[in-house]
Amino acid sequence: MKTLVIHPTDPTTDFLKAIYKDKGFRIADDLGRFALENSIREHDRIIMLGHGSSEGLFKTLGEFCIDKDYSALFSEKEIVCIWCNADLFFQRYILPYKPSRAFYTGMFISEMLEARLMEVSTTEEEIEKSNEDFAEIFSTILESTERVSKLEESYKSKTELREYNGTRFYEYK
Repeated sequence: MKTLVIHPTDPTTDFLKAIYKDKGFRIADDLGRFALENSIREHDRIIMLGHGSSEGLFKTLGEFCIDKDYSALFSEKEIVCIWCNADLFFQRYILPYKPSRAFYTGMFISEMLEARLMEVSTTEEEIEKSNEDFAEIFSTILESTERVSKLEESYKSKTELREYNGTRFYEYK
């Protein structure tokens, strides 16, 4: 399967690199709109990682690298959307185009500011460990047909942070 990874440069999401490290996937490095559209067309699976909102994946704060204008390109593709509120973006903009399969996240706390906003009690160390564990686990189950159940099995623990994050994984088959 030809896989394209769209992961805008952002040191706060570097932990997500573990998902695609040493897998030989094509990495979209600061492609312009035309080149990015062509790359999406040429690949079977599109992995999109970073910070975002219900309106798409951020390139920088306030600027999107993936938004609703790309939605039709995801028809019949396997899609992985890992960013805050990707579930809302997926349901509103991607689902109508019938991807072949998808994994996506809801609000996922990866920084202390997000924990405060969501009123989840945690520490910087716990967030860092949660981020690293999530990316490592997801890397090992990327090819699985049961990613949500495998994540729930391996990621969740008895911390408020992991209980919160662990209920926000979704699949479309």
